[in-house]
Amino acid sequence: MDFQDDVYVSARIGAGIVMKSSLISKLDANGTGIWAKEMITTTNFSVDVMGMDLDLQGNPYVSGSFYGDISVDTLGASGSFNEAFVIKYSPAGRGEWIVVRTGGGSEHAHDIFIGSSVDKMYVSGRVTEGMSITGNQDYWISAYDIPAVPSSSSKKWNLQFSMFPNPTQDFLHIQALEVIDELSVFDGQGKKVLGKEVSNSAASVDLRQFPTGIYLVLVKSGGKQSVRRVYKE
Repeated sequence: MDFQDDVYVSARIGAGIVMKSSLISKLDANGTGIWAKEMITTTNFSVDVMGMDLDLQGNPYVSGSFYGDISVDTLGASGSFNEAFVIKYSPAGRGEWIVVRTGGGSEHAHDIFIGSSVDKMYVSGRVTEGMSITGNQDYWISAYDIPAVPSSSSKKWNLQFSMFPNPTQDFLHIQALEVIDELSVFDGQGKKVLGKEVSNSAASVDLRQFPTGIYLVLVKSGGKQSVRRVYKE
């Protein structure tokens, strides 16, 4: 919702498991459509919208993933597998730019947050390549300078790590591309129940002493941090 109480919604379009496009729509406070834009792929796979945020000028930013290719207005991008993307729209619904995070595996952009100063964009997601931990996905969070089109040169930092097994009955293992400085575990009420200094790229946390439930694990590395949900069985 923006400052005029306009609402932004997204939906997948297709049949069965083939969702060949996604739709982002802007509605006024009465539910009347203002504009709608479709994100299309020519493959028999999907375009998935996972996150959305607005800057102070009312520009929507959409994050997600696509397989093969994606097009919006005159914008387009392609990849060899599942690729993570971010699209910036104008308040009128015009596609301003699209950026893609490509890699050797399956990339998905989940959450996106635009800083209040409108010069930083934070995107988080998951990827199956990066640390070669068989059967596990890595998590990542990256920060970019905007409003210029984000690129490798505008990326301020990136934090990528694996956390497994999840769910777990006893030990939780964390492995990062960089040195982990500190790990903290919080219970469902937000109370810190465990904390440890690490100074290594790999660490383990013993959860056997804690009851079954949902916990949040905070990973800190070089001034960067990310939180992930863990299920203790």
